[in-house]
Amino acid sequence: LWAAPAPAEVSNRVLAARGIAKEDNFRAHTDGHAYGDLFPDYFFLLCAHACREGGGNFLVDGYALLDALAADPENAWVPSALEARAVDQTSRLPSITPIVMRAPCGRRALRCRLSGPPAAFAAQRVAATSDAPERDAAMLAAYHAAVARAADAAPRVVLRPGEALLVDNYRMFHGRDPYTDGQRLLWRSWIWTDCSRGVPAGELCSTPGDRPGVVSADVAYAATAAGAGGSGGGCFDGGRCCWSGVAGLIRRGGGEQSPA
Repeated sequence: LWAAPAPAEVSNRVLAARGIAKEDNFRAHTDGHAYGDLFPDYFFLLCAHACREGGGNFLVDGYALLDALAADPENAWVPSALEARAVDQTSRLPSITPIVMRAPCGRRALRCRLSGPPAAFAAQRVAATSDAPERDAAMLAAYHAAVARAADAAPRVVLRPGEALLVDNYRMFHGRDPYTDGQRLLWRSWIWTDCSRGVPAGELCSTPGDRPGVVSADVAYAATAAGAGGSGGGCFDGGRCCWSGVAGLIRRGGGEQSPA
């Protein structure tokens, strides 16, 4: 374990300020894109307050998705292109890199960000410097369509108080369904292990943004939203989290450590 920042509140109070409303279908994504290419290789969610209806989390196996694309004659070229073609994945830090990268141990590190909702996320997009923009656009369209189909078909995991979900963030994409209870509360912690691609410089936090404890919009989104008043920020109160005496089921999503 190289780094594990303090947990961050995952709630409507915090995320609504970033345009991620509880009524939205939070689409499949990779956590930690604020840290660019050094996003965490694991994270976990701990449920403190569940809601009665909706709010189910889902997982999409990125490795299996690449295998399925490779087996499809029409899209067989896409997996190798995803590892070779640089696209614009800039959020808070510049990132013009392939969607599939490799950790020092050899295993693949995948990223996924679809177009909104939530609108505050800037989707992966063709790089301005691309020498084959139409080909890159077709690659992204095939990849994102496969993710969206897999997300629709994925089983839902409904966490109850005291239960935690541990996820391989290099392999699995995740999201959640809309919900109604504004008191729904989870805690998230991002984790960098010695199998990660590295730990970002500076003070780390387990919430999107460029300052500890502050939730802020992607740079790409903020630029387009500036004319409409921008996106508000919201702080989480790390002191509200108490880990002592927490007991429950830990469910693991992904976690394959061998090179792939």
